[in-house]
Amino acid sequence: MKLFTSVFVALFCVLLLFGCNTFSPGGTIFSTPSSPYIYKSTVISPKTVRISDLLKENEVFFEMEIPAGKTLVLKFLKNQGDDSIYAPDLMKYGIFANAEASGDLENAMSVPGSASRLIDVFIRNDFEARESDEPRLLRSDELLEQDYYINKFNKQDEQ
Repeated sequence: MKLFTSVFVALFCVLLLFGCNTFSPGGTIFSTPSSPYIYKSTVISPKTVRISDLLKENEVFFEMEIPAGKTLVLKFLKNQGDDSIYAPDLMKYGIFANAEASGDLENAMSVPGSASRLIDVFIRNDFEARESDEPRLLRSDELLEQDYYINKFNKQDEQ
């Protein structure tokens, strides 16, 4: 029984450390140069990420305006691209809600090697409203503006 418990604890620790694709801006305990790059966009700090190829006169091959309340995750996989000379690496990326930055990176594209790509991050000048995934409850003063209540009161007055 003791052996079973220790094996179970060891397996649980391995799955906890390596089995989940959870992304956070500070990285994980075992962050390496091949760890994912995380860019979090907020209402007061909306970000744009642009990646350019230094060998092709700074030609931009990827640009994304990250919506407020979302996180962009980039992961570069060495020597897994389509073209072994001009695009030897594979970039996997995904957009997640800021509170739920975990899951699989479903999008991918071949990119230049690490020595010839430049990642620029810009903070946009304008504030932007965050898109909410959940319906918001109306305040009491907003309830009075709804047609239901106005029509209900008008019908009572007419009678």
